Amino acid sequence: MESLEYQVIHMDWSEQILKVARMDLLKDICRGTPVNTTLNSSLFNYASHYLNSTLFYNCNSPSTPQPDRFSCPASGDGYFAFKVDPLSKLRKLCNFSVFVPFIPILEGSKSANISRDTVRDILKNGFEITWIANTSLCENCTKSGGRCGYNWTRQEFSCFCRDKAYPTTCPAPSGMYARVTVAN
Repeated sequence: MESLEYQVIHMDWSEQILKVARMDLLKDICRGTPVNTTLNSSLFNYASHYLNSTLFYNCNSPSTPQPDRFSCPASGDGYFAFKVDPLSKLRKLCNFSVFVPFIPILEGSKSANISRDTVRDILKNGFEITWIANTSLCENCTKSGGRCGYNWTRQEFSCFCRDKAYPTTCPAPSGMYARVTVAN
């Protein structure tokens, strides 16, 4: 999505919810791509229970400890900031920032320093998005005995049936209709 790869952690078909995590931040937040997490709003929406966070990198840190500071070997200090004010001091101290939504999992007081592993663990739990789709094609296909799919070559919906793929639904099996004979 939008030039980034995501790991799908969970899918809820009935609610049309995906729980996803950014692949580039799963292994090491210091090697993440300096690109904000954005969604194609014609295909996805953020679920209601995520929080905004921002990763700040390559910062000129003050000498006093700051909450949620972590260290990256190549770029020095970074910060994992929750609900960042647009006029935040961090925007002035740091060379770049990355918006990343997350689902809150850790409670408690903030420490002066946070480890990269802790931030990665928070982010690897992902965040939920809802997909925007008309599911009537899929429902009709399933009712006809097929499986929903997508034909990447033709760029269109396909209903995969026992014999082949069809544009909408599987045909009724032969023998389903009684033969009517007319007597003279």
